[in-house]
Amino acid sequence: MAPALMILLGGAFTIGMSLVKAIQVGQVCRNANVLCVRGVDLSRLENQKLIVKTAMGLGLNVPNTYNPDPNGKAVVILTRVIRVGPNACNAGIPTWDQNPATCPNYGAYVIAWRVAFGNTTRWRSPTGDPASRPASDGKIPESEVATNPGNRATGFPGIISLSLDEFAYISEVFADINELKLFTNIVPPIVAMRNIS
Repeated sequence: MAPALMILLGGAFTIGMSLVKAIQVGQVCRNANVLCVRGVDLSRLENQKLIVKTAMGLGLNVPNTYNPDPNGKAVVILTRVIRVGPNACNAGIPTWDQNPATCPNYGAYVIAWRVAFGNTTRWRSPTGDPASRPASDGKIPESEVATNPGNRATGFPGIISLSLDEFAYISEVFADINELKLFTNIVPPIVAMRNIS
């Protein structure tokens, strides 16, 4: 009986601890989105540390600091997606003639802002990666939002439906929890969460 009970105990421990990590990843994801919505500039390191503090134990930080670890076991990806409409076309194309056909991204869901910290080389956002390089504050130039089809987001409108010129913040957190895996095939090695506001 002892070997069977040990297997059951090990499985219960793995599942329970994985659930704890999943709840923590969900909280980190929510916290990041709340800060974005409240206008906190998460492109700045001192503000990223606010998120990193809530992610202790997930491997998002450089050991013994609150700095994001580019080689760590987690990543936070923040995105603002806009559905390009007349206002976005006017801002991006100063000579726009109000004809939707002359604004290449008119009606499309486009990534207008992107900030990521942590291990950004290991994970990619399912929302896509913008073809235009974001500025240091995460913003993508308005002209590129209106005209560059390579900045279009994937999965929309299935993820959320927006009216023209509306936008949404999307936070995504990925964390490797392989260290909890006592047995194979009981728990997925990665926890992924998404929050949309």
